[in-house]
This record gives sequence, structure tokens and C-alpha cells, in this order.
Amino acid sequence: MRTERTDQPHPNPQMLEQISELFLKYGLRSTSMDDICRHLGISKKTLYQYFENKEQLVEAVFIMRHQEFDFESLRKKIQPVSAIQILFGAMEHFLHAQKGLLPANMFDLKKYHPAVFDTISKRIENCIREFYSMVFQKGQTEGTFRTDLDADIQIWLFGEQFYMLRDPEKVSALPYSLEKIVYAITENFIRSVATAKGLEELQEMKTKYTNLQ
Repeated sequence: MRTERTDQPHPNPQMLEQISELFLKYGLRSTSMDDICRHLGISKKTLYQYFENKEQLVEAVFIMRHQEFDFESLRKKIQPVSAIQILFGAMEHFLHAQKGLLPANMFDLKKYHPAVFDTISKRIENCIREFYSMVFQKGQTEGTFRTDLDADIQIWLFGEQFYMLRDPEKVSALPYSLEKIVYAITENFIRSVATAKGLEELQEMKTKYTNLQ
């Protein structure tokens, strides 16, 4: 990846948010540096003080979109919520995030900025693994997840399925709706690791998602 100049100023979050909105509205490939300057109301010279080229700009925007979690803060927030409820909440968050990315943006990112795509994919993969490790431990403590399993393998298998759904080419060729597939992945994972107590809670949760079954 690029090496940042030591004298290069850092763009503020508001600038990155505005550029991100432009990408989402018009597409990553279709949005030029001139378009961005007009949208921000700045000169090209000013924009190039922050970014040497579009590759660098795209990387900054997508890293901003996928900031790493503050896991300690997250741990406190989910403390009163059961592990199975968290998994269904994570499913809804994933679906919402996918709709906000627009497939064209991800196609363009992979095709025209593969290094950035790989960087973002690795960040997402690491965050997913750490998050689900935390949730799995919580489920074991609650007695809803089994303790006789290799947690790392289970989490890796679960994460790989979601990682596949980050690939725009694979998502475009899905034979079923993304919502139904994500629901099936979530339910299958819970069934594979749940205790009898966990399966009871799963049945209760399923009543909320009858349209996806």
C-alpha cells in the first residue's frame, strides 16, 4: 500500500463523509476528482494536499466506513443482551450495511482498486472474528452455547460464510435473496453450537423472522 507523506494533512471526518455520500449516490468509478472538488467547494490543489491520487482518497473513505470496533465499549453495551439475540442483531446490521454500500461501489472497488479492497476485506474479517469470539464466550457463560466445541473453528466457518457475501461478484449471482441466505447462515450456526437451552431461545427468536424462513 501507499506510504503517506509526513507533511500531508489528514482529512477531517466531515470531508470523508461528504465524499462517501458522493460515491454512494453516483458510484465509485463515475465520480471524478473534479466532481469531488465541486461537491466540497474546494480547489483541486487543496484536495491534492490531502490525497496524492484517487487511490489514496478511496482508501481513506473506505477505512472511515469500516472503522474498527471499540470492543471494550461494545462488550459493556451487549452485556445485558443474550448471545443469541446479539447474533440476530448482527444479522440485521450486516443486511443494513450491505444495502448502504451499493453493489456498484464494491464492484468498482474490487476491479479498479484491488489493493484497497484487500485491505478493507482483511479489516472486516479481523473485526468479525474478534466480535464473534466475544459473543461465543458470552453464550458459553450463559449456558446457551456448548463448551465441548473448538470455538475458533466454529467462528472461522461462520465468518467465512459472511466473508463470501462481501464479494460483489458472488452476491450478484446468489440464487436466493441475500436476506434469506444471511438468516439461514445465522440459524444454522446457532443450531450447530447451541445447548438445549440455546435451542429454546432460538425458537423464540424465530417468531420475529417468519418472512425469512
